[in-house]
Amino acid sequence: MNKHLLLSGFILVLLLLITQHTVEELEQDDTFKGQILFKQHCSGCHNLDHQSDFLKNYPALKESALEAWQIAHKIKSEDDKTRKMPTFNQLSESDAQIIADFIKSR
Repeated sequence: MNKHLLLSGFILVLLLLITQHTVEELEQDDTFKGQILFKQHCSGCHNLDHQSDFLKNYPALKESALEAWQIAHKIKSEDDKTRKMPTFNQLSESDAQIIADFIKSR
């Protein structure tokens, strides 16, 4: 019985190590995906270094007081008719959130 308990404990520890490694890989994948999506959809107006473009009146993302969920909402929202930023309907809510998380992580 002690051998079974020891083996069960070993398997549990092994599963926890594998699961933790997988979670870290997924987080890295989201960061990488956020960078790719940002380059595809945002970098035409917003620089990766998040500096503002004064002449074009594009806000600096680095200095934004918005939370990640608010940025994701702005990416998808059509509620402000005076905005200059296009609405990205082709992006899923999840992808919009991944971009927003990437922006806030920089």
